[in-house]
Amino acid sequence: MASELSAEQIRELMHYDPKTGICLWKIRDSKWFEGNSRDAEWCCNAWNKRYAGTKIGRLSKGYIEARILGKMYGMHRVIWLYMTGKWPLLVDHINGNPSDNRWKNLRETDQATNNKNLRQRSDNKSGATGVYFQKSTGKWQSKIKSSGVDYHLGAYQKREDAILARKVAEKCLGFHANHGRK
Repeated sequence: MASELSAEQIRELMHYDPKTGICLWKIRDSKWFEGNSRDAEWCCNAWNKRYAGTKIGRLSKGYIEARILGKMYGMHRVIWLYMTGKWPLLVDHINGNPSDNRWKNLRETDQATNNKNLRQRSDNKSGATGVYFQKSTGKWQSKIKSSGVDYHLGAYQKREDAILARKVAEKCLGFHANHGRK
């Protein structure tokens, strides 16, 4: 994990707007270009002319990422560092949109909690997470997994009943209201 950047460095290199989630490059000092084969002042001027004031990052698999001082970072992680002064274990996008880096949409979490706020899988055929039709029984099955434990919630004649069982279990197990959204 590339976490050598400090909060002080990142605050000197960029500006973050918590309301919009947008990060912009700041004007850089020549100290950031020392050790280049070209003159540091020349490199500094060229970089500032091209990048200062521009939006940071590009989309990659839905997330905004950027190369900062030669290393790639997820901007949601860099933003956490910028705002809190520490690197996060894991950052969850509460609304499920991985490119929405507004501060109110980010929260530090662990893997188990993050798994309770996932989108519906693209290969889902029933239209509901944890619900599937079992041809051999002719019934809708409902299941859920939480903290590494699989729970079979029952077999139902109606798809709607299987979905209801799943939703009740999600609530009891503390899943986020957005879990399973498309």
